[in-house]
Amino acid sequence: MRFFSAVFLSAMLAGVCIAQPDGKEAKAESMLEDVKAAISAREDFLKNGRPERPDYRSAPNDQVRQQMFEKYRSRFQDYRDNVWKKSLMVLNEAKKLYDEYPNSKQAERIIPEAVNILGLIGSDPQTAAEFEGFYKKLLQHDSVGKRFIETLLEYRVRRMGTLIQSETVTGEDKTDEVKEQVDKLVEDIESVAGRFKGVETFPNTALTIARDMIYYNPSLSEPLVEVCEKYGGAMVKEKLAGVKKKLDMLGSKLEMELETLEGKEISLSDYKGDVVLVDFWATWCGPCVEEVPHLKDIYEKYSGEGFEILAISLDKSEEDLKKFVEDKQIKWPQHFDGKGWDNEYVKKYNIRGIPTMWLVDKEGRLADMNAREGLERKIKELMK
Repeated sequence: MRFFSAVFLSAMLAGVCIAQPDGKEAKAESMLEDVKAAISAREDFLKNGRPERPDYRSAPNDQVRQQMFEKYRSRFQDYRDNVWKKSLMVLNEAKKLYDEYPNSKQAERIIPEAVNILGLIGSDPQTAAEFEGFYKKLLQHDSVGKRFIETLLEYRVRRMGTLIQSETVTGEDKTDEVKEQVDKLVEDIESVAGRFKGVETFPNTALTIARDMIYYNPSLSEPLVEVCEKYGGAMVKEKLAGVKKKLDMLGSKLEMELETLEGKEISLSDYKGDVVLVDFWATWCGPCVEEVPHLKDIYEKYSGEGFEILAISLDKSEEDLKKFVEDKQIKWPQHFDGKGWDNEYVKKYNIRGIPTMWLVDKEGRLADMNAREGLERKIKELMK
């Protein structure tokens, strides 16, 4: 009986051992549970931690209303900070699992959440740099399909956006750093493009950034255009035509025949030898109106030194435009036809939003399609 019991016990133990995962499997499962716990904590906070917006209408006066707003803003910032921390907790746990067991089924299960969060952290340069390696590994994982690839590439896009925003705020030239991220985006797409032959919308991210880069630095659009031409499906190439058209406009002569509010006929060619700012705007456009004091300062400073402004108004009321120009003492010519968005040049040049400011060089060639950013610096460069 003892012998039977020993054998039976041995068999049972053997059976138990076979049914249980090995040491690596058990550890991977344990690490997966840590990732799940971090994800659950983040999701719970996103659902329940957001502060409730106060009912400002209940405030008896402006002072109380302002106090309510300040308190809410502080609480909301705390909420955002906590979301960020909880997002990093998920990434850190996911990265630990992936680094140790990259080919495991457990690692594969955490990829969707890791991809979604990685797409968000590119806005913080230090954090993004810390997870660059993890990003690269996920990019090459076989289970990451096209939809996840585009989400993952958002990491790179946000790194670019943060650099450009920093340049706008500080005035410090970030072109080289942005170019580095553009080159890396091209490299990233090249590294995965073979997996998505025949996908009509790939690479959509490259198309979007190629379009946006026209307004920051057109030369940075060119490698992205090449990627779209090389790998893009019919849908991407159809949209790419508009990007290429705008790129072709840069450096070419700009022809405009305009009639001013006073009825005077003027041509852009009349200003050969001058740097000209072409400003598409309207009096009903808040951001346009906000630019007027800055433009007046620029005009007063450089108008006698070979710089002019030509405005193309999208207003429909001539009376409103005349009153605004008179009240604000705007001295540069205003082209008005009362057609708004159907203005000849708005349609011809596919102007989609205002204010849109272009700079034309001394030879009458379109030099910049985003003159609003760094305007004075760009004017001085063209006037040299």
